[in-house]
Amino acid sequence: MNVIFKGLAAALLSVITAGVSHAQDAGVNPAASTPETAQVESAPQRAQQPILQILVEGNQRVEADTILSYLLIQPGDLLWTDFGITYLRLNTDTQHLAYVLKPGETSAPQGLTDGLAATNRVQDALLESFETGLSGNEILSRARAKAIAQGLMPSIYSHPIGYHGHGAGTPIGFWDNQNGDPRGEYA
Repeated sequence: MNVIFKGLAAALLSVITAGVSHAQDAGVNPAASTPETAQVESAPQRAQQPILQILVEGNQRVEADTILSYLLIQPGDLLWTDFGITYLRLNTDTQHLAYVLKPGETSAPQGLTDGLAATNRVQDALLESFETGLSGNEILSRARAKAIAQGLMPSIYSHPIGYHGHGAGTPIGFWDNQNGDPRGEYA
């Protein structure tokens, strides 16, 4: 089984403590094999180097304290994960955001709350636009028109998953192309 943690892996863990990096002084080096994976040598360097990817291959167990030892999360941070699992040749791909409350805050700032509500409205417009037989570009066009009619500025990107991660099938938009794409012509 291959597990790839992209972005900020600790957001997937059950306990995140603002301002605390467990084993801060351990000076752990994850001995990464790719240039995208951070080489962490000391606690002061960890605070300055973002962890871009943690790759775990095989049947290795990853302890929460191991991942947390590389991270220092502060109040007011916005955490993002892009997480995928491959198991029995099937793939998942999901992204999540989290906000770490500042001292005295009881909820996220209004701008983040409003942004989430707007994102959910774009998501609803996309789901309402699905119809059997339509191409990805046709679904994209319908969804964008619905969202724009609501005063939103949508950026839509969705891709099929399956045996090959970004699997066979039609994508719906691309982060850098919201006007249709030859790859989105499939129904």
